[in-house]
Amino acid sequence: MNHAIFSLAKTEIIKQLGCFPAFIAPAIKSSLIYQSLVQQTLFAYINNPLPAQFKEKLFVVLSRYFGISYFTICHSCTLRSLGISATEILALEIQYPQSELEVAADLEILRQQWLRGGEWQQDSELEISLLRCSSLIFCTPKRQLICQSS
Repeated sequence: MNHAIFSLAKTEIIKQLGCFPAFIAPAIKSSLIYQSLVQQTLFAYINNPLPAQFKEKLFVVLSRYFGISYFTICHSCTLRSLGISATEILALEIQYPQSELEVAADLEILRQQWLRGGEWQQDSELEISLLRCSSLIFCTPKRQLICQSS
């Protein structure tokens, strides 16, 4: 990655996020690591087609498993700027399935939405099921086979 591309990528990230993420800055000295982080940031986050609020909620839910508060704080702040209350953000911490029955219920909600099609962004029950199933798949990849077969 040459200097011009470094500058363009950095400019695009700053334009979209309003700042340059602190976790990328140390990688500037290592071309390959920097390139990888920038590509991941651009493709998986900035140019991600998921609705902004859902994407941030997903990052908050999953970031608690990293053991690094930085990501949880950053994405929680972004949620606040998108109009989500602190109470709603804190509630994301407890939105995970605790039993096989809850997992089955979430999968049924997702299946019904799949059959119905159409808009899903305004359905809070569906959003909770998506977040809980995403968390389950993230934490226990072997369980994704259950989700794929349903």
